[in-house]
Amino acid sequence: MKKADLVSRLVANMENKMLELKCDEGELYGLEEEINLSGRAHFLLRKFLETGWLEPEPDVSSFEECYVIPGYASKLLNLFYDILHGKTVEYNGYEYSTYSSLKTADLERDEHVYDALKFSHQSTLQLWANLRELLDNIRLYHQRLQEQVAPTFCTRAVCGFRRGHQG
Repeated sequence: MKKADLVSRLVANMENKMLELKCDEGELYGLEEEINLSGRAHFLLRKFLETGWLEPEPDVSSFEECYVIPGYASKLLNLFYDILHGKTVEYNGYEYSTYSSLKTADLERDEHVYDALKFSHQSTLQLWANLRELLDNIRLYHQRLQEQVAPTFCTRAVCGFRRGHQG
């Protein structure tokens, strides 16, 4: 991405966030801070370069400064996005691919049987890991829900009733 495009995107994003804050909490920023958004965008760009979130890439055709996101940073950004927005996992795909791979290997009985078994094993392990993660997330959600609901429902009569049956 060209430097000018990246700076303009950063400035536009900061302007949008500031407008959201103004709408939510009233007038928070003075005029002098709004004028300095370009400087802040350039500061962020320098920090991204220093910390390795961006890497310079020469553009020999136009001699403009360009930047790329390195592979490791891209993976981390995708992970952060998945954490914030939730990741959709298709569990049926694991089951179907395992079944179809094993069924085909059973019918053909050729030199690819080992590959089918290896693939099916990996797919089953991935399914198991995803289902375990789902279970952990359900438990966490259930625990948080109980923490929110418990103070509402835990009156003296209910709490006294619980203590009477537990002891």
